[in-house]
Amino acid sequence: MEYSIYDIAQRAGVSKSTVSRVLNAGSVSEKSRQAVLRVLAETGYRPNQSARMLRGAQSYVIGIIPSSADILLATSATTRLAGMMSCLYEHGYSMLFINEAQKPSGEAAPFQFLEQHIVDGLIYMQNAESDQVRRAITQHREIVYTGERILPDKGLRIYMGNYDYSKLLYDHLMERGHRHILTIFNHTRGNILRGRRYEAYVDACQAHGISPDVGSFLSFDETPQKKICEKFLQGPYTALFTDGMEYANSINAAFTQKGLVLGRDFSLVSIERGVEQPAQGTGITTVALPDYEYGLQAARMMLRAIEDPTLEYLDVKLKFELRDRGSVVWLDPD
Repeated sequence: MEYSIYDIAQRAGVSKSTVSRVLNAGSVSEKSRQAVLRVLAETGYRPNQSARMLRGAQSYVIGIIPSSADILLATSATTRLAGMMSCLYEHGYSMLFINEAQKPSGEAAPFQFLEQHIVDGLIYMQNAESDQVRRAITQHREIVYTGERILPDKGLRIYMGNYDYSKLLYDHLMERGHRHILTIFNHTRGNILRGRRYEAYVDACQAHGISPDVGSFLSFDETPQKKICEKFLQGPYTALFTDGMEYANSINAAFTQKGLVLGRDFSLVSIERGVEQPAQGTGITTVALPDYEYGLQAARMMLRAIEDPTLEYLDVKLKFELRDRGSVVWLDPD
């Protein structure tokens, strides 16, 4: 059976305009919203997307621009998507994954999905590195992005502060006497992220009177694990900073096989993303990033932009947490 917006209103005991506001993420009382959402779930009602697009109305679809084709293999990305999904689905929206190189109706960029009312907004799950992304953000209001800010007074950005949480970990190591730190980086995360992490490293070195080591940054993906271990053990290094728990657990296991004990013979810190956890019993010190909250806030920001046509600037920085699990050895800096 097909239901109309009038049927939904009658079943929920509200007006048609109230149903419309709920579907459009508009302002209604929580009691009315829950009543409408309950009926929507019971009936399986979905707006007629084709008719909406033909008359230039909302599509109730949000376009998601992933950072790469293998995004679903990354726990951080899937956790962020779960946050987005929980918010968007609650408000009657669907998600459409868009390949940045995709060409709808012969056009050359994903923001054409916006102009043709195929989607109501776009959420970029990547840094705005390409000129194409930058143009989209400067020309369209209903776009949420992450990474470096494009314009100082326009655009909707959500970010965690790669520089800030990286410097926090470098400071944590250097305050405990570590002057030679080997950083293991995931090169697939992009040059901007790597650049900000190196900037944090250099600034931490300067703050602690240490000379930066340009050769201390290694790509885990391009450098065999055996060579990473050799470089660490043969050099002056006393600590490692890894880009994620997969790398941290792997390196810790390799060092353990050589008879070294974490927190005694070497120090290790890492970035903890999504549902990643240190291997049981390892106690690796991390900065934990709130990926689910990231997805939730990105979706809420998107809905605010759709609801409020005057909203042109928003900047939300999420809080991260240092989890000191005792994996850093205290050294005499002299």
